[in-house]
Amino acid sequence: MTEDSLVVKQGKSVPAEAAGIIARLGITPFEIGLDLNAACEGGVVYTSDILTIDEESTKAKVVKAYQNAFNLAYNANVYTKDTVKLFMQKAHSEALSLSYSAKIVNKETIQFYLAKANAEASVLKAKIPETTGE
Repeated sequence: MTEDSLVVKQGKSVPAEAAGIIARLGITPFEIGLDLNAACEGGVVYTSDILTIDEESTKAKVVKAYQNAFNLAYNANVYTKDTVKLFMQKAHSEALSLSYSAKIVNKETIQFYLAKANAEASVLKAKIPETTGE
């Protein structure tokens, strides 16, 4: 090797072809952590029970915060990259409903008119007495 090169970014999986080369070079992945017993800031000592973070609980709180923020943005009509898809779907649905209510026939409403006509034809057919062919 004549120069440094990035094989894989942090947190990403190592490609199979690169894993063999890395292993032959004696490079093995490892994780470093810090086990704090206490920390001191401004004369206040924080013990490990305060410093310990429950990863699952924290992840659940972040997910809940995202959901709450999303709901707030949607209900307040704030357009974001996350809410815009729902706003577009809602606008399409309302436009389709308005077109149908106004009896506008187009490529999207025709299916509803055909379904309605088919249902009405079935009702009429059911009301007609069967003849014996005489």
